Amino acid sequence: MQLPPIVDITIGLLFIYLTLSLLASEIQELLATLLQWRAAHLKQSIAQLLSGGSQSTSGSSSGSSSGSSGGSSGGSGGRSGSRPGDSLRAEALTEQLYDTPTINSLNQEARGLVAIAFRKVFRVGCNLVGLNSTRIFGQRTSGPSYIPAVSFADALLSSAKIPDLIRAVSLRRFEHFTQDLVQQTRQVWQSQLSDPRQLQLLDRFEQRLQDITNDYKAGKFDLKISLTRVLNSIDRLIIILEPSGLPEVEQLKTLRDDTFEDRDGHTVLLAALLPSTEEVLSGLRQKRAVYQEIQGVIAELRDKDDPTRKGLEEALNLLPDAVQDNLLNLARRARTKAGSVQEDFSEFQKEVEGWYDRALDRASGVYRRNSRGASILIGLLIAIASNADTAYTDRIVQVGNAPGVPSRPMLPQWSEVNQDLQTALGDISLPLGWDARKVADQQRYDNRKPQTPWEVAWVLARTGLGWLITGLAVAMGAPFWFDLLSKVMRVKNTGRNNP
Repeated sequence: MQLPPIVDITIGLLFIYLTLSLLASEIQELLATLLQWRAAHLKQSIAQLLSGGSQSTSGSSSGSSSGSSGGSSGGSGGRSGSRPGDSLRAEALTEQLYDTPTINSLNQEARGLVAIAFRKVFRVGCNLVGLNSTRIFGQRTSGPSYIPAVSFADALLSSAKIPDLIRAVSLRRFEHFTQDLVQQTRQVWQSQLSDPRQLQLLDRFEQRLQDITNDYKAGKFDLKISLTRVLNSIDRLIIILEPSGLPEVEQLKTLRDDTFEDRDGHTVLLAALLPSTEEVLSGLRQKRAVYQEIQGVIAELRDKDDPTRKGLEEALNLLPDAVQDNLLNLARRARTKAGSVQEDFSEFQKEVEGWYDRALDRASGVYRRNSRGASILIGLLIAIASNADTAYTDRIVQVGNAPGVPSRPMLPQWSEVNQDLQTALGDISLPLGWDARKVADQQRYDNRKPQTPWEVAWVLARTGLGWLITGLAVAMGAPFWFDLLSKVMRVKNTGRNNP
């Protein structure tokens, strides 16, 4: 069985669409790279996410990034609105995120004099024509086009100094805990303080707890190990005093047992001394409890130029209200999942990663829509530039009426039809380009030159429609046409192999 020769014409048309689609894809990818569409839109989307969705992502809508986060504030149950100043605070926070080593290390630029010179020249040209997408990175010429969720969470929490706030509060509580323990021990042993030896033992115990506090402040040990060291210190004190047989020794044992209810895991003390992420964020949002403790830490740091003091002061007013609401809801969710207070922060970080991932998924849909619009525009420009008029192919379909084609009886043989097509196609140029012969053929109306204004308008409308169809076809992408062309070729080969 032989397939109609029109299949060959269809294959040729599909091949043209495939070729133009490949060209359009390369042009779009080149523009996306040079204009930093993905990276610019990613940064704008992060700013929008951090402002609670109150900021529009403009400037690169025709080439937005699939690796961005946008849409809304993340679906974490927080309020979607924000104060007018939140947009500015979100922009400042975004800049701070991009300055962190975690995100800054993701921006890999080509090095060398040629690459640097090319970027600078291209950036100047974009600024001259008003393309602002290259100015979004400030002094930099580019930014990362994709930020993993774990990197975003790490950069956000470190910039907001959430770990620093938790540690500052826990350190202050631990210092008060050790001071209270020393004071209670002295009260228990008050009657024996007249003995210089007993007084020396208590002084050594107090110094020991102070050393433990300093080690925790320096980051040598975590809170759980520090509590174990405190417990060992009071155990040693009791062992030393026990041979005396004094009743105060039993009181010290009672004080120890009441203080360290869980001697192995220190679960109770850890819950009291180590604030949860929810506790810290709630304090920041409502300006009470933990907030007052942080203010106390700041007040104790009398040097105004102390980096720790500056960091804590900045952290109190860094996060926009919408972000505080979202993070607070995420912290509450993490609190229910955490098995212990020590696991709370890691669970919270996972929730932040999920918040970012959900926003990234929504932004991917926005990018696909914007990218399709850019593809249609590029496809239409290519169709016009190459004069790829799909409607012009009707000349090929009408070759049966072309001059020089002999008349055939009804139901002719396929060999005769094929011969007639070859004769007619020899007089028809490739349906691409602006050569005079093709333009003249395009301007024909019913195989003649248009005579009336209506016929001229019809020819122009037909040509415009042909360009539009070609542009839409090109925008469908090379993979689509390659797959369709492969299927048509298989059908054709099957037809040739079957008698």
